[in-house]
Amino acid sequence: MTKPMQTLSEQFELAYLNVQQRWERLTQREQIALLIMGTFLGLVLLVALVWLPYQAAQKQQQRLTDLKATAQWMQSHVAQLSSTSDQSASLTEKVQRLAQQQGLVLQLQEDQQQIRVSTAHSQYAVLANFLTQLTAQGVSIVSLTLQKQTDGSIQLTLVGQ
Repeated sequence: MTKPMQTLSEQFELAYLNVQQRWERLTQREQIALLIMGTFLGLVLLVALVWLPYQAAQKQQQRLTDLKATAQWMQSHVAQLSSTSDQSASLTEKVQRLAQQQGLVLQLQEDQQQIRVSTAHSQYAVLANFLTQLTAQGVSIVSLTLQKQTDGSIQLTLVGQ
């Protein structure tokens, strides 16, 4: 053994012998009380090292969930939250902006005062939200069809003005 390791080992042995001698001088009642206190402190330490960080992580997870819900709500209500300058946008611009916000790819055909829109998505909720946003922007829906496709997506076709 090297000299520093030997010294460290000797110091550890001396400390252990000192604690053992003091332990033997205690009465049995004091030894039991000391064991109970040590167990209690060990449990408190366990709680401090394991349970408290777990609780903090749970709070952060809940906060993240709340922030995601808020962001989703804001995205779904962006038409109502946007400024009044949107009122001057053309019908085609409104439809394209709303589709982009929902992540939809559109096929547009515009003639005179009407617009024909065709899109598809796998979730009905996204298409329903798109339609809700369109009507909130003042688009009147003349006709609307929804068809389930063989690939599982839902095809939306509408004529609006």
